[in-house]
Amino acid sequence: MPNSIKNKFLYMGVVNATPDSFSDGGELQSIDSLNARLESWRSLNASWIDLGGESTAPFNKPVGHLEEWQRVSKALESFSDQDKISIDTFRKETILKSVEQNKISLWNDVSGKCDDDLVEVLKRHPDLQSVFCHNLAPSRAECHQHMQFLLNEESMLEELESYFGKALEWFDKQGFRQPMLDLCFGFSKSFEQNWFLLKEFPSFTQKFEQKYGAQQWILGISRKSFLKKLSLEKVDQDIRKQTEYMQASYLTWLATRLDIKGEVIVRLHDPALAYAVDILGDKL
Repeated sequence: MPNSIKNKFLYMGVVNATPDSFSDGGELQSIDSLNARLESWRSLNASWIDLGGESTAPFNKPVGHLEEWQRVSKALESFSDQDKISIDTFRKETILKSVEQNKISLWNDVSGKCDDDLVEVLKRHPDLQSVFCHNLAPSRAECHQHMQFLLNEESMLEELESYFGKALEWFDKQGFRQPMLDLCFGFSKSFEQNWFLLKEFPSFTQKFEQKYGAQQWILGISRKSFLKKLSLEKVDQDIRKQTEYMQASYLTWLATRLDIKGEVIVRLHDPALAYAVDILGDKL
């Protein structure tokens, strides 16, 4: 990867069409606010715009396919043919309908499952790229319960290497496009495990690529609860802003330590943060 901070990362801009998202529930419910956010991501040349219609936060009740699709389909009307659209869903019905309605580039499948649903979607749409996430919930239907299934405390890095390695072998055997890989911070990980893996991210990705070749890594820590837990209510900034400062600090730290041949795609909610990192990169 290039050495400047600015060129270390690509960006995936998040657009949540949800009233109950863990990070920004209801923030983009009006068409005007949605269009303004889309324009912001376009102006920053976001590599993908990631649209989600259901929150997978463990305390939120699943909404079902029909309600999720109603939210997604309405939001898709504001996208242009030039947008590289990613759909954040674990449901095959939602991704299949999305592909029929718009030119979708990426399925951000948080389920972590190599199953019949994945086979059906990728066989019908072989040009569709997908994201393979670390989620230990035993089925797609149980995705919201991911915090009940945590990494093994004694062998986290070995378990992750095996998990992603087996997935790459499965995709290759099926003849599908290689997926992007997402450690899925906040999913199937305790507070301490998230922070341990953030610290180990540079060395883990380097060692993994030495064995399996260059990868595309999704890095999503924007507005995660393990950041919020470190925020101080007495600080003269709201908690959301504090977490964005933490994320900017982490990205700066990470950029000086990454040494991989692949790409890191940072999943962000706030266009201003992507702009700030780019401006900083111009100076350093």
